Amino acid sequence: MELPRAGCEKLLLPELSSTRPARAFQIKVERERFSAASPIVYLQEPIAEFFIVVATDVNGCPWLSISGRGVPFAQRDFISPFPYARLPALPEGATITAIVQDYKAIRPWILFADETTFVRDNTLLWAGLGAYSGILLVMIIVALGFNAYAGSRVALAYAFYGVALQVWLVQNFGIGSALVPFWPGPQYFPILQAISVAGVVLSVGIAVLEFLQLRGRVRVAIGGSVLLSALCFLGSAWHATGYRAGAAVLFVLAVATIVLLVREVFSGDASIRLFTLGLGATMVGGGIQAFSVIGSGVEVSRLAVFAFPIGSLFQAAFWLAAVIIRLRGEHRELHELEGQQAAIMWAMPDLILVVDRQGICLDYKQTYATRFFVVGSDLVGKNLSAVLPVETATAIRQGIEQALQRGDLQSVFVDLPVEGSMHYYEARIAPNGPNKVVIVVRDISLQKRNEEKIRRLAYVDTLTGLPNRQSFLERLDHELLRARRTNHRMALLFLDLDGFKRINDTLGHSAGDCLLQTIADRLQEKLRAGSFIARPALDESGLHFARLGGDEFTVVLPDVDTVEAVCVVAQRLQALLANPVLIGEQEVAVTSSIGIALFPDDGDDAATLLKHADTAMYYAKEQGRNNWQLYERTQTTRTTARLALEGDLRKGLERGEFRLFYQPQVRANDGTVVGIEALIRWQHPQHALVLPARFIPVAEESGLIVPIGEWVLKAACKQVREWQQSGVAVPRVAVNVSARQLSAPDFLDSVAALIDATGVGADLLELELTESILMDPDAKRIKGLYRLRALGVHFSIDDFGTGYSSLSYIKRFPIGTLKIDQSFVRGLPQGADDAGITTAIIAMASSLDLDVIAEGVETREQLDFLQRAKCPKLQGNLFSHPLPPDEMEALLRRGQIGLPRKVAAE
Repeated sequence: MELPRAGCEKLLLPELSSTRPARAFQIKVERERFSAASPIVYLQEPIAEFFIVVATDVNGCPWLSISGRGVPFAQRDFISPFPYARLPALPEGATITAIVQDYKAIRPWILFADETTFVRDNTLLWAGLGAYSGILLVMIIVALGFNAYAGSRVALAYAFYGVALQVWLVQNFGIGSALVPFWPGPQYFPILQAISVAGVVLSVGIAVLEFLQLRGRVRVAIGGSVLLSALCFLGSAWHATGYRAGAAVLFVLAVATIVLLVREVFSGDASIRLFTLGLGATMVGGGIQAFSVIGSGVEVSRLAVFAFPIGSLFQAAFWLAAVIIRLRGEHRELHELEGQQAAIMWAMPDLILVVDRQGICLDYKQTYATRFFVVGSDLVGKNLSAVLPVETATAIRQGIEQALQRGDLQSVFVDLPVEGSMHYYEARIAPNGPNKVVIVVRDISLQKRNEEKIRRLAYVDTLTGLPNRQSFLERLDHELLRARRTNHRMALLFLDLDGFKRINDTLGHSAGDCLLQTIADRLQEKLRAGSFIARPALDESGLHFARLGGDEFTVVLPDVDTVEAVCVVAQRLQALLANPVLIGEQEVAVTSSIGIALFPDDGDDAATLLKHADTAMYYAKEQGRNNWQLYERTQTTRTTARLALEGDLRKGLERGEFRLFYQPQVRANDGTVVGIEALIRWQHPQHALVLPARFIPVAEESGLIVPIGEWVLKAACKQVREWQQSGVAVPRVAVNVSARQLSAPDFLDSVAALIDATGVGADLLELELTESILMDPDAKRIKGLYRLRALGVHFSIDDFGTGYSSLSYIKRFPIGTLKIDQSFVRGLPQGADDAGITTAIIAMASSLDLDVIAEGVETREQLDFLQRAKCPKLQGNLFSHPLPPDEMEALLRRGQIGLPRKVAAE
């Protein structure tokens, strides 16, 4: 700046704080715009601390004006929140220097105006600020009123936001410093400004959290961002970076909130839409104000610099409307909920009473379903002790006292006579204040009767109507106590039906259930009244059988004099069950195996007697079934041996002790080997070679038949592959598959996988199924068999003729071969029945285009008969015993077995 001319006053520039940022601008004044009067230059940013204007007048003398918050309003000739300066007469083309000191260090907004325009702008500003402040005050009062009426946290949060915005307005536009004498001095302005902005940010964040009812991680994230932004703005009182950081965090938070609201905006919730519009209005206002100062900062649009306050006002208006709509909606929902609760109360089939601590009934809700000892109108205003029986009133009074003392729910059960019958009630007592309770009385008479029915059913087998296992055990314990007391003997008979599983598998479970019901009816009708199994459904007057489960029944014979008498009862039972049972159109004959244990000879407690009777029953089955056996200690030894055999089976499977032997199947007319059957043997380390008849039944019962069957199938396929690699022409190999193995869910898929893994042609594999499989209607299994057949696998029915299959069953399955059971072949040719059955099977198979193999051919006479009956294929020891793989390989290389010579005619 040039030195002043002589005669000009010497001016001293004020000291500017070194801790506050300041910006200087050179501005050229266009004289023609202010030809009538000297211009006024002002800063449209009321929060600047100092606005200093320096110029040289027409006399060449320096001129200085200082205004802003650092200068009291009393020293100004015009009360304006804007820092301003009246310029002196300036020479043509003069420039001025404007210096702005502001703690935010943002680009200032400098405007020129004449006297008239400046007065008008200030007047409009004060009017706008007054209207703005008045509108905010009304909004705050309305929000507080809603909070007082509805107790709404949303309304309270909005009121907090309005108060914070009002404080910001008073501080930001200098209303406080202009109108309030004790307003803090200029040195506190940055701190007050930072506090007001931080308060607005916090109030906006709280309003967002409460209005949107955010929970969990989203609430923590937004709440944390709001707090961080407020702290940044608070720090701007000491460093300008805090203002920029707070604005950046607030902008990101606003964008995130808008994104969060996008989905809700389209959901049809008007309050959410208004809330979003309010938030958007502030963002738009702030954006306009921020972008309006890009450039020199001189001659900024007057409307643009007020964009943010206007946007905030719109936000407040939109948010208040959203709060009102939200509260109206909540009030409507509350009203509907109250109506629903009232309807529920009236729909409840319970009597509801309000009773005080002294037992006086204060109110009631009459029920339409629960019949009570007295009507509700007779209870109101009276003490319970005056209208209810003494015991009932005492129990309820005790429940009331406990509920009030403990502060929790109490239940009291009472019974009262109503209309000639006893009714049972449950009174639930809940505390309602320090001296009152609510009692809900429900009639539970029906529930009591149902519980009694359930208790009775707990002792009855639902299928047969006989006492069940639980009832049997209780009765057995009772009889044992009596037998010890009277020193009498007692017998326990354990009965199991022979072949019941086969009936279930072939005729279906419904047929099995029908058979059990028929057996139960026969036992109850025909057995003498002194024999029983357990008490019948809590009735001690008679003695009946019990069904333990499945096809197992038990009978207890008290006061037994001799063992012979027990044996007579067992014989009568077997004779009774020997009569055929008609199930639908199928007549079924069933036998039973019975085990007998005596008290005290075979045990002195229920568990021991039941175990020994069960052991004797299994021994009866081993003796050929359809007989009875008395328990002997040696039977326990056999049972133990059976368990040991099962354990050895598991170990043998793990140690690879099983071997496969092969028996050829030959053509009946020339002895050509047309097939072989794989037969399992067990190379036991102590018992040499064990035949299947000894261990297969144990494997079936224990479930080991499944892994054993898988091993057989895999070993047979591997052996066929080895023979093929050795150049041997291998015919079709038959492998037995049990019903339990076929029932495994992954069996059919595993067969296909095994064929792929071993590389054996599927047409060389034949699966021998039991006849009971034909009775299984499982469509999924049938489809699986057809899928394997499509790969080339063949299927045959083993032991055909011994079950209940029919032509309709055979047609459903992809069966290619029938194997005549050796029990029929054994009776040939002398047995007329065996001969007729065998001939019929061969003829039937021929008509159905099925192949036939006769098993168990042992003699030349059997061979001659089967040749005459035109049975195409034969298998048996007459041609070859089962052979190990190496011997079978030699036989396959020959390809033929010489048939025995024909017996000479006598």
